[in-house]
Amino acid sequence: MTNAKSMLKKVMGTVLAAAMTMSLSVSAFAATPETITVNFTDSTSGVAVELDAKTVSTQPLITAGTTFRGPVLEAILKNSGISSANFKMKFGEKATLLDVINDAAVQAEADPVYGATNSYDPNGIFVDSLFDMKTESKYGDYDAEGKPHSWEGTSWNIDYKQDGGAAYAAEYYANNEELENTPVTDITLNYKKDSMKW
Repeated sequence: MTNAKSMLKKVMGTVLAAAMTMSLSVSAFAATPETITVNFTDSTSGVAVELDAKTVSTQPLITAGTTFRGPVLEAILKNSGISSANFKMKFGEKATLLDVINDAAVQAEADPVYGATNSYDPNGIFVDSLFDMKTESKYGDYDAEGKPHSWEGTSWNIDYKQDGGAAYAAEYYANNEELENTPVTDITLNYKKDSMKW
């Protein structure tokens, strides 16, 4: 009888461990949403005005890989004054959330223009202009070495949401967030005035 109880405990322990492992696997590796909605808003007046919203199918982008490679990436880097030898895409040729944003911007006929920076690791590609609304920067509070310590201007800011509307803390640059297995279901690009000091 003691052996039967011991065996039952072992079997139940194994079943419980397997069930816990499966539940962790399902939550940790959630499937990519079939579509992601991208919203474009303008808040420069103090009130968010919707410019457009588009829904993007994710699987075709995952299959095709990123648009930001080859001549497309070379043109962005050239306009940003960066050598391709000094710029690295975090996910290589895999699709990222920037591909979702680009697909939506093309659908919305927003004439997207991108810039790049290699000042940070990982290197980033940012939205410079949509709907002819460009990033405008003014630096100030320069120190004795000529380095600025403040910035003000207008730019496109990105907010990510998960299913259910919870905020998702993705990388600042959308090309550093892989599309496959993302929990992101909604992206908002908001053109707004901002300032910061450091």
